[in-house]
Amino acid sequence: EIQRANLPIDFLICHPDAQTEPHLYVTQPLTSFTIPDFGEQEIHIPDLLKIVDIFYAGGYDRIICSTEGPMALVALFIKHMFNVPAYFFMHTDWLEFIKETTNLAQHERDRLRRILRVFYKQFAGVFVLNEDHRDWLVGHQMQLDQNKVFLTAHHIQPRNPDIKPIRKSKLFEDADDNTPILLFASRLSQEKGIFDLPKVYYQVRKVIPDLRIVIAGSGPAEDELKKQLPEALYMGWLDKQQMCELYTSLDLHVFPSRFDTFGNIIIESFVHGMPVIAYNCKGPKSIIQHGKSGFLVNDIEEMISHIIQFFSDSALREHMKEQAQQRSNDYQAEPIMAKFLENLKLAKTYITTSA
Repeated sequence: EIQRANLPIDFLICHPDAQTEPHLYVTQPLTSFTIPDFGEQEIHIPDLLKIVDIFYAGGYDRIICSTEGPMALVALFIKHMFNVPAYFFMHTDWLEFIKETTNLAQHERDRLRRILRVFYKQFAGVFVLNEDHRDWLVGHQMQLDQNKVFLTAHHIQPRNPDIKPIRKSKLFEDADDNTPILLFASRLSQEKGIFDLPKVYYQVRKVIPDLRIVIAGSGPAEDELKKQLPEALYMGWLDKQQMCELYTSLDLHVFPSRFDTFGNIIIESFVHGMPVIAYNCKGPKSIIQHGKSGFLVNDIEEMISHIIQFFSDSALREHMKEQAQQRSNDYQAEPIMAKFLENLKLAKTYITTSA
């Protein structure tokens, strides 16, 4: 949307392989490393002087940071060096992530929370993707000014009419068009809740024995998941068109993550008419309308029960497909970007540019 409407925002990322394009600067990392037992996330160390040169040459008058990593330190340096306002775009629930991927005790997580509180207060505004995070930031634990915390969302591209469904028999030799198939699509790592999938699948199969499951994605926990769920079809990372074909062809998307702040994959499913079942927390709670575009559940037993309900009621399936596609209309680019730029005090520029 920024490129299409030529909006007054440019991105800058630190990445070893990405290529510069309109509205996107790419700087090479000085070095990279991973932290063991911390989700195997790769950390890139940016070239501070190069980024400062880009900021100065471009005549920029504000900065938005979307990571608590090394680039956050760069953003705060630029804020003070050029005396410009800095904003933060919150993508990750780090406390939940650390709870799921490390053995830190509660008092250690509380110490991290206090560090994050000091960090977020350095910014003129913080953008969040769900109501839970907004309430947490303005509540007693984080104590941010409620006038500086802005609720926003990611947007979705319209459905590509050229995407055609694929036959289920191409995925499973013994399947036909009526075979019930679940989809899981994400990074295969512990914090994504992937180890709930085996229990869900095998319990539902006791009632629906012809159930199948497709898993799209890869990651550090892939080998262990294959041991626990060998019957699944593992497709690895797929490109956008291949994912759209799966959304259009399969029945229900299972989203067992408890820490995602939004869930782009949910609205991607919706735009192709695929309902989603997820835990009743954070991002999914803000997107899914329970009983309409999908299900919000509190525990794994509820997830199992609602999946059985979904595949046992053909009228419900059709209704949810329609509601999912309708819900995707609430995540179109222009209104989301208009509100985003208004909060950045750039609304007049947006109206002029996108007209």
